[in-house]
Amino acid sequence: MIGGVVSQRISGTPQGSSLSPLLSNVVLDELDKELELRGHRFVRYADDLIIQVRSNESAKRVYSNIKRFIEGRMLLSVNESKSKVCLCSSLNYLGHRILRDGSRGLSQSSEERFRSKIRQITRRNRGISFSLLLGEVNRLVRGWLNYFCYARMQKKLKRLTSWLCRRLRCFRLKQCKQGKGITRFLVSCGIPKWRGLLLGCSHKGWFRKSGSPQANEAMSLAWFREVGLILPIDYYRHAFRETAQYESTLGGVRVQQR
Repeated sequence: MIGGVVSQRISGTPQGSSLSPLLSNVVLDELDKELELRGHRFVRYADDLIIQVRSNESAKRVYSNIKRFIEGRMLLSVNESKSKVCLCSSLNYLGHRILRDGSRGLSQSSEERFRSKIRQITRRNRGISFSLLLGEVNRLVRGWLNYFCYARMQKKLKRLTSWLCRRLRCFRLKQCKQGKGITRFLVSCGIPKWRGLLLGCSHKGWFRKSGSPQANEAMSLAWFREVGLILPIDYYRHAFRETAQYESTLGGVRVQQR
């Protein structure tokens, strides 16, 4: 779609198409053979490539040599804005960062993109029921964590879960519209009426109300589980346990579950 008009594609492949990694493997097979011939340790996924060396001087030398090979021999262009020499700990590869022990973690940019999508879904001016909103959040959480289930990010997910629940509390309180509605909702969740009146008569903003003790007690983690929300920390623990059990069956490799 170019300017809202369907147009014929004359170059490139659609974003997310299975043809893109297939063509990358065909075209870049020569690069793989060259890196193996030079004895480099590398990881390549489609057109994303990491080459690991022991020193900064070696990294600069390998970077210039491989760039010369790609542009001079293979007649391909290197995206210099995304290519650099850096430590593994500061690397962002396919949304992951490499931790000091060699395991995978969650990059800061991936976390910010997830928060941005949640903010977009949980906008308080959306005219949508709370159940439909939970369905959209669940689809996002499920797909996002299925991709990042190998990353070590339990502490981050605890903070993300707390932040997500507060966004949803804010949305649900806003749906009550007036103080009477807030009081009625809190009472239905088991909060004493006098405490519900305190929050219902408050002149604070919606986000500040969502952080109140009454809102946290009424819409606790157990309440969110009952209404059908997939909590990120719960889904991550389940997905990581499943992937760890699967890996432990491959080649007799023993995997320590975290």
